[in-house]
Amino acid sequence: MRARKRSREVRPKNGGFTCDLLQETQQCNTGACDSNCALSEWSEFRSCSQACDKGISTRRKAVVKPAVGAGRCPDRDSLERFDTKGCNRQKCYGDEVCLSKIDFVIAIDGSGSISESGFASLKSLASRFVARLKGGTDSAQVGVVQFGNGKLDTNKVVSDAIAVLPLTFDTEHASSTISGLPWRKGFTNLAQAAMKARDLLSLGRSGAEQVVILLTDGRPCFKKAAASALKELQGKARVMVVHVKPYPEKHNVELLKSYATEPAEVNYVHIQGQKALAAGAEAFATKLLVQACAKVDSPAAAEAAAQAAAHTGAGAGAIADQLR
Repeated sequence: MRARKRSREVRPKNGGFTCDLLQETQQCNTGACDSNCALSEWSEFRSCSQACDKGISTRRKAVVKPAVGAGRCPDRDSLERFDTKGCNRQKCYGDEVCLSKIDFVIAIDGSGSISESGFASLKSLASRFVARLKGGTDSAQVGVVQFGNGKLDTNKVVSDAIAVLPLTFDTEHASSTISGLPWRKGFTNLAQAAMKARDLLSLGRSGAEQVVILLTDGRPCFKKAAASALKELQGKARVMVVHVKPYPEKHNVELLKSYATEPAEVNYVHIQGQKALAAGAEAFATKLLVQACAKVDSPAAAEAAAQAAAHTGAGAGAIADQLR
């Protein structure tokens, strides 16, 4: 509503008429307040999620004007705002080596819930992964953090995670160090692991991508602290979460996905328990490697390509002989 008023300057007298109304109102802005959100144009497609074996590339639409009142806005992961396409469809050969310039930190959960055999499976995966990094100034280096040693001291302070190995180009030494880690049997102090990984990466190389890989069997203790620490870590590094659990509850899956860098389709990996991991450790190491590294090399793929080229050349030579 809007209103206006006026003052009376002369009162009626000698039988004169009274003034008309001194105030009047009218409606205004009668249209609905509700409005739908406005979306941006599609972003560019991101780089492929993995170097081989059917990766995906994603793009999104951002909200440039939020919805008002009862207005509608598509969910972030709806088809109206999230799009994918296939890429790098060629098969992996299983002997891929990472050539990307990346500073890795592998954070391994050794908590009591995992069991000693489960911890051995996590170590095997991490050790195989690290062994396939080509260490060097123009490629990968790796540091190692162990958590799952959590307990409270007399002041109710949570145990710090353990910096097992600072960043190093000696991937063979890192792999053997991982294999020798003891099972700690504490609670899952994931927040401390994230902060320790951040500290290791602070000594990383300029121009190198920074990637933290968390190997765990489930949810952490002190979830608010973990969420805060992981959010800070996501601002500095790409976070990948490998979740080893046969039948994880949906809310725990969503929790661990929130710890991974978006899109979760690329940075969250679920493995169906320690038995599946033990049976296919090399295959899972390949999967993790090609998702983490944009640039890989496969001796088997190079040999196959050379053989195909030689076969093609021989065939072309035979055709030329026939034509002569």
